[in-house]
Amino acid sequence: IMIRIDKETRGRFGNKVFHYLNLMQLAKFADIPASCCKWQGDHYFENLCGYIDIGGKNVEELHFDELFDLDNEQLRAKLRNGVAHSVHSYSLHGPFWRVTFEDPRNFLKIKDEYIPSMAEEKRIGIHIRGGDTRGADGMNGREIHPPEYYINVINFIEESVKEEKVYYLCTDDPSHDYPSYIETLRHLLKLGVKLVHEPSKPYISDFATLSECDILISGSSTFALAAALIGKENKKIIHSKQFVKQFKNNHQKWYSSFKAGMFFYDMYSMKSPYYNVELF
Repeated sequence: IMIRIDKETRGRFGNKVFHYLNLMQLAKFADIPASCCKWQGDHYFENLCGYIDIGGKNVEELHFDELFDLDNEQLRAKLRNGVAHSVHSYSLHGPFWRVTFEDPRNFLKIKDEYIPSMAEEKRIGIHIRGGDTRGADGMNGREIHPPEYYINVINFIEESVKEEKVYYLCTDDPSHDYPSYIETLRHLLKLGVKLVHEPSKPYISDFATLSECDILISGSSTFALAAALIGKENKKIIHSKQFVKQFKNNHQKWYSSFKAGMFFYDMYSMKSPYYNVELF
């Protein structure tokens, strides 16, 4: 009896983090051992659960639908029914609000060597996702947050946060033809704020930076969502109200066929002590 990941999800880094966190949350919830194959986080995180070889025994898959359909008692009974279960490779950020029973920081800590030196002032992280969301993912850019969102939130922070601040601009797409990125950067430069922006650094540096911020201006990417859950406690996570309201009444299959959109859907009705969200 245990719960395991035997195959790393095909998703990008943020999805892999959520996949691992779901494994560990479910193991703790059901009080059973956890096993995980090698994955991208092996390099960057401390004290991962490791892999337990069960010698080719049959493993029953825990489908992502079950994380929505089963109540806690049913879920615990299933996980403790005497067989090993594997976490479906599409069990990512969708069920976060339903399967996060304790602080994700208890399961994931970035190794010190990957955490950059950061300022003592109030840290404002900004994550602008581009890359595949600019058309290659088939969503025709519906995940992209316009520059106005970032600019308006920055202006609000400048007006409302009186402490000394440093902005950390992180993106996977520092292209001069990408308005969300270039117009946000120009606005920060125009304001003359303290700014750290190092697009040539490896992605784990951006991830660690975002995880250590006090306020995180997030896009839709699981990269930022996952970074919000680890590192500094009680950070404020700002999401676009215009984007999130698309998920108010249904699962929005344009976003995901495996209920990943439930992350934003549940944001309206569920609370988590580990995700301090504000819609702007």
